[in-house]
Amino acid sequence: MEPLRGGKLAGNLPEDVQNAFDQADVKRKPADWALSLFKVD
Repeated sequence: MEPLRGGKLAGNLPEDVQNAFDQADVKRKPADWALSLFKVD
């Protein structure tokens, strides 16, 4: 879980990834995006 707590998934994102997050309809932090991949409805 370290990457979600300040590692590669939570900070210092590549510019193209950050731009994709910024353009998304839903606003989330990078760690929230990572965890959303594991949610089961």
